[in-house]
Parts: sequence; C-alpha cells; structure tokens
Amino acid sequence: MAALDEILSKPTGAQFFRADLHIHSVDGSHDVADGAMTAIAIVETAIREGLSFIAITDHNEIAGVEPAIEASKVSSVCVIPGIELSTSQGHLLCYLPSLEALHKFHGQLSIVDRGHSTSRCQQSILDCLKLLPPLGGFGILAHVDAPSGFETETPGASPHKFDVLCHPALLGIEL
Repeated sequence: MAALDEILSKPTGAQFFRADLHIHSVDGSHDVADGAMTAIAIVETAIREGLSFIAITDHNEIAGVEPAIEASKVSSVCVIPGIELSTSQGHLLCYLPSLEALHKFHGQLSIVDRGHSTSRCQQSILDCLKLLPPLGGFGILAHVDAPSGFETETPGASPHKFDVLCHPALLGIEL
C-alpha cells in the first residue's frame, strides 16, 4: 500500500502509473484454465512488468485477492481488493479499500452456481452499486461493448439504464 500512500501525498496534477485492474486468476474464476495464473504468479508478473497497481477481479469470487495482497507486501505493487460481478444486466467491476470491506461486500451478495460457468450475482447492477459507498467502494462497468457487457445486455436508453449510469458509485466504463 506504499504506492497508494505515495499517490495520496502528491499535490494536484497528473502523474501516470502502470496498472491492470481487471485480472482473473485460477484461484477464483471458473473460466481460467491456465493453472499458472495463481494470485502469487500474477503479482510476480506485475513486478516484472513494472506495474504499480493490480486488482484480482475474479468472476463472483474473491479467493485470489488475499494471496495476492500477501504476496505484494514484499514488493512495490499495490493490490486493490476487487471482484467482477456477473449480473443479468452485464458485468460490473467492484473495488474496495480493504480486504475486510471486500469480504463485507461479498457477504451481502447472492451468488449462485459458484464454481461453475453459470455462476452469477442475482442482484442488479444498481443494487450492487448501492452497496459500495458505505464500504468506501466504487464500480466500473466492464467491457460494456462486448458479450456480457452492460450495453450488450441492456441496449437502448431506458430510465433504469440512466439510474445505473448516473449512480455516484459508478466511476468508470471499461471498453
């Protein structure tokens, strides 16, 4: 977390950091077949590649986050606790300030078919976004223009769609 402290201590103005905030691991995502994609191996790769920040955002699971945080403690890489939720409206990346907050958030979700390709969060994107602010978290719509993305799963311009896009906990859209 030294990198995060460094960022917060900086004066206003742009500074760029290399990061990957959408990584899946074999520890949590059912669709990762490469057994070498462990949380520890991901941190080691991030170090070699000179990344400052990473997030293990497995589909509906958080098993890979704690090992990644532990592995990063002896490095300059900051691991941001996260998860990618598969909802009926598309995928939502959720980031939280601590492992404890991630566990609390995950505990409030209704995840079914865990460990299977049909694993999913039964709450809507809006419901998930509403759970984030009390825990200090925020969301990013994942790959909105791809299959299982928000724009693909929720085409058009409905008031419900605007509720999601205008929610204060939604801080970005991944293309």
